[in-house]
Amino acid sequence: MEQKKFKATQEECQKEAAKYKKRKEFEQGSGKHYRFALSQGWMDEVCSHMEFRFRNFEDVKQRSKGYAKRTHFFQKDRAAYDTALRRGWLDELFPQKFA
Repeated sequence: MEQKKFKATQEECQKEAAKYKKRKEFEQGSGKHYRFALSQGWMDEVCSHMEFRFRNFEDVKQRSKGYAKRTHFFQKDRAAYDTALRRGWLDELFPQKFA
C-alpha cells in the first residue's frame, strides 16, 4: 500500500506548534507537522514562541567559560555542549587542538 506524503502550510505548522512550549514536546505530540516544518526550514519561525535554553552563541559561550576542556564541558553541562555540537561552535569555544 502506498502512503501519501504529508504536506502542510507554514501557518498550519505554526498553529500546531502553538500547542507546545518546547520543540521536543512538539516533536512528540505532532511529529508529522514537526518533521515537515523541519524539512522546509521553518523551525525558527514556527517555534519562535517556544522556550529555549540557549538562544545564541553568546549564551553557550557564557556556559562554557568555566571549563578548560571539551570533555569537562561535555560531562558537566551536556545540554549546552549538545547545542554547541549541533551548531558547530565547539572549535570556536575550545580552539586548542589535541595531540
